[in-house]
Amino acid sequence: MPDSYETALRLIETLRLLPRHPRSLTVNELRSQLADRDFPVDVRTIQRNLNMLSVRYSICGDEAKPQRWGWARDASSIELPGMDILTALAFRLARLHLAPLLPTTLLTQFDPYLQATDRALGDGNRAYRWADKVRLIPNGLALLPPADDPQIVATVNEALLRECCFAARYRNQNGWERDFQQVHPLALVLRGSVLYLLATLDDFEDVRQLRVHRFLHAELLEKQPRRSPEDFDLDTYIKSGGFEYAEGEPIALVALFDQEAARHLYETPLSVDQQLVADDEGDRVRVSATVSDTQLLRWWLLGFGAGVEVLEPPELRAEMAATARQMAQCYQQA
Repeated sequence: MPDSYETALRLIETLRLLPRHPRSLTVNELRSQLADRDFPVDVRTIQRNLNMLSVRYSICGDEAKPQRWGWARDASSIELPGMDILTALAFRLARLHLAPLLPTTLLTQFDPYLQATDRALGDGNRAYRWADKVRLIPNGLALLPPADDPQIVATVNEALLRECCFAARYRNQNGWERDFQQVHPLALVLRGSVLYLLATLDDFEDVRQLRVHRFLHAELLEKQPRRSPEDFDLDTYIKSGGFEYAEGEPIALVALFDQEAARHLYETPLSVDQQLVADDEGDRVRVSATVSDTQLLRWWLLGFGAGVEVLEPPELRAEMAATARQMAQCYQQA
């Protein structure tokens, strides 16, 4: 293979390997990754290539020692091959519908692809206009995403990608701060507008949920592999109620719903064994279903106010009655 052809392929691969700000690579790290892709080259050559490429492309090196290189934050995305219409449309729809949900720092990662999307579609393209006719509405009260630190979010993502640990300082909901020598990242979950990290901490084996915006400091530990529980599986964790805050085993829920409150259950049932029976007067519907005994269930039931009366199980009925009495006391002065 001619040297010029080999060099061209290596330069393309170099551009592909460079991460976007705030991530970066040292020249030695880049040399190692190029070697893994069958492009053996010395550090001095890579440094010359980077300096040459930086004249044409938006890549830059910092002042650190050793120097780290990466794409600038506002660099345009380069696609090989160029972005087609379907891919461009998918990016535009993702940006439109994820905007209310994703933390600001993650949304900024879309910007270079949106620029490529605009180039691929253009204002006059029908697919571009079609995206203006589709919307996603959150099911419930949409809260603003919490403020987060871009560098911390980048560190957490990098640790998850590399399957290594990071050291961190974390503040819980009560304002207490704690240092962790080793955070072992397992998964990221976006729930509503909040980004959660599932991880084990230091020498403990239990999986914890950590809100990423509560990290005060995060330092990547590249040489410390993360430890993962042998039986951990993200989908199994979610399906087993990891984010539903279970109170116990599944329960047989029986409740009386006002006709209007029960209407949506005819189309979107609570469970596969749900049964709906309207009373003789037609004012209320008796709903029976096997459901998880969770805090989420309680919030959902309370959201209907007086439109729902829990009949069974008796423990849940008593709990709902106690909550209703407390709420009534709050409004006695109204």
